[in-house]
Amino acid sequence: MSRTSLRFVFGSVILTAALSASADPLGKAEIAYRTHKAAIVQGDLQAAMSGLTDDVTYVAGPGCPPSKPCVGKDAVRENFVASAIGQKMQIVPAAVSSVSNDGASIRTRAEVSWPGIDKLGIQRIVGIDTVTMRDGKIASVVFSPDMADEQTAKLYLTPPPPAGK
Repeated sequence: MSRTSLRFVFGSVILTAALSASADPLGKAEIAYRTHKAAIVQGDLQAAMSGLTDDVTYVAGPGCPPSKPCVGKDAVRENFVASAIGQKMQIVPAAVSSVSNDGASIRTRAEVSWPGIDKLGIQRIVGIDTVTMRDGKIASVVFSPDMADEQTAKLYLTPPPPAGK
């Protein structure tokens, strides 16, 4: 199959999913989430930000920790998305594991890696993304590390090396 044919088939699958989700809040939420994460992986800052509300709240990575969530598009762009793109972060979301009764939030397991993660003695980390939607856009993303996963626990529980090492 040629690249053009593959692009057509892949594009058709995405379009079909988008159209079938138009009456399905879960479908809309999942498409918005997957589009956002795919844009990060592809290095497309504008596309990654376009599906977020202006007052989005983000908890993920060292730039947007639970103790100091990023609030607003500018904070999310500067402290998470641009950094994730710069690190060439790879995010692999699994199937949605749950959806709220009103379809406004989803939970999905995600595996995350980036070049150089092996220097930390791990291959990837795992967690749950809880995503809340508002007016067809992502209003919040909260990444909760899966501490039952050995590699994830190692990253989160190992003290950082002293500065300058």
